[in-house]
Amino acid sequence: MGRNAKPVSLHIAEGNPNRLTKAQIQQRQQSEIKLGKNDLSKVKPPEFIKRNTVAYSHWKQCMKEYKEAAEEGIEILASSDIDLLALYCMTYTEYLGLLDLDTNDFETEMKRQTAINKKMDMLMKMQDRLFLNPLAKVKNVPKPKEKERPESKFSKFGGGRGG
Repeated sequence: MGRNAKPVSLHIAEGNPNRLTKAQIQQRQQSEIKLGKNDLSKVKPPEFIKRNTVAYSHWKQCMKEYKEAAEEGIEILASSDIDLLALYCMTYTEYLGLLDLDTNDFETEMKRQTAINKKMDMLMKMQDRLFLNPLAKVKNVPKPKEKERPESKFSKFGGGRGG
């Protein structure tokens, strides 16, 4: 089974768009735009998130991170990702609820530990897809492009210092 395709803007930001032709880049950019809008100020949580104080608090924390990234020129969340983000926030709430349970019975405790491990695994997978963990950010989110400096009048002589 192959890997999930990277957004074309990610290919370009990483500096390897040469794997795609100009026509492929243009076609993918048009199709990706149709999947969702990146205006995070218009993104609203679903009602079931608003009703759950823990999930809503986590939603706001995640949105803060996405908005900070967008301000730096890295747009990794689109409106098409909202359902997954909502699912992530609810799973996080359920995970915290499992951690707070007190059990005295060994068998019940083992079931609780199994449920905790499953929720943790689900959370990690969702964090990867939503770029919410450090490893996913390092592997997949491009650094903002540095502003190009004007060419120095000395660059034609070797361009470096001490040379």
